[in-house]
Amino acid sequence: MSNKPAILKSVPTEIEANLIKGLLTGHGIETDIEGILTSGFRAEAPGQVHIVVHEDDLQKAQEILDEINTKKINWDEEDIAQDKAPGQE
Repeated sequence: MSNKPAILKSVPTEIEANLIKGLLTGHGIETDIEGILTSGFRAEAPGQVHIVVHEDDLQKAQEILDEINTKKINWDEEDIAQDKAPGQE
């Protein structure tokens, strides 16, 4: 078993990285995030946030991401909170 770190994916924001981390953690995959401090810079070469997993978990993590990315969501069937603004009925 290898604990060597491997970059699973690079994303532009900390928010997206944390969503992916939560998803993978929920599937039992230990995940780390690197590059948070550079992700918010607005420059010609903006930073990226790297989602890092153990090398042994890389294939399983990629399969989970692939499944989510190809899943078609029927929003009519999803339970989404639809709060109304004050004064609206």
